[in-house]
Amino acid sequence: MTDYDELIKELDPHDVRGNLLNLQSEIFKGIDAAKDVSIIEEINKIIILGLGGSALPGYLLKQYLNDFHIPIYVIEDYDIPSFVDKESLVFVISYSGNTEETLSMYRQAAKTGAKVITMSSGGKLKDLAEFNKGKHIPVIPGLAPRQGYGLMFFSLLTVLENSKIIPEEKDNIKKLVNALKTDFETMGKNLAMKISGKIPLIYASTRLSHVAWKWKINFNETAKIPAFYDVFPGLNHNEINMYQNSLDDYYVILLRDEKEHPRVSKHMDISKKIIKDAGVEVTEIGIKGDCYLTRIFSTLVIGDWTAYYLAIMNETDPFEVKIIERLKEDLKK
Repeated sequence: MTDYDELIKELDPHDVRGNLLNLQSEIFKGIDAAKDVSIIEEINKIIILGLGGSALPGYLLKQYLNDFHIPIYVIEDYDIPSFVDKESLVFVISYSGNTEETLSMYRQAAKTGAKVITMSSGGKLKDLAEFNKGKHIPVIPGLAPRQGYGLMFFSLLTVLENSKIIPEEKDNIKKLVNALKTDFETMGKNLAMKISGKIPLIYASTRLSHVAWKWKINFNETAKIPAFYDVFPGLNHNEINMYQNSLDDYYVILLRDEKEHPRVSKHMDISKKIIKDAGVEVTEIGIKGDCYLTRIFSTLVIGDWTAYYLAIMNETDPFEVKIIERLKEDLKK
């Protein structure tokens, strides 16, 4: 039997495992960091500017508020859309504070008259916000951006609460914190053992589409393996046809939500059978309960643990992202 404790001591010097175990406390740190931040002006759109793991809180906000009356946009680019204006609430997020694309977008957004709120652990973004006398939410340093999604998401949610844009989320947060006492670590470890040596394909409905994307980036960045995701019902108009062939190297993970459209649910049931008939293993994950916030974050955490243990099984540091760092250095030349 593999001694994971010894491997973790050797491979996890940044204590990624400890961070995963402390998500509850990070929720409250995120709330506390934004407790005094709000806007009083009327807005007609919410825009999150950020890249990679720093865009993730925006995508999760868009997921959670999927039927919200105010549209939410997430932009990962150098340039902002032409519709950013004085009636926009703009969050500019760069965990390091030095992401060049995000700094480019911040400079443009600051000229539009939009209500701009920045979020970073320091860096040039914080300096620019202070120079422009803007509102800034601090993020604790020392994490990988993909690890700080809980902190940053709950800071976003807190600003919207403080600004009376959304109702109070206290009861839903209480339910989530209670649910996080579940042993998701063991679930993730067991799934990692099934996936090991295969390429994960993560499928979900639109109810969990951004959660599926987070699973994908976990596998890429934490476990350093290829992974792909797609969304029902759209994938049944193209990707499903590949199961006409033998795909022994793949492992499918179906993320289910009990409030998915009944026709989409039927799509997923039929697709699961087609995939299994093609000889591809399938694991279905569906968190039950009346709290959408809990279902989203519980599913996220299982993905975090799965990627973490795949990294350990592959004897790779779950924190470092050497290729991304190399790319950033080369871009500076």
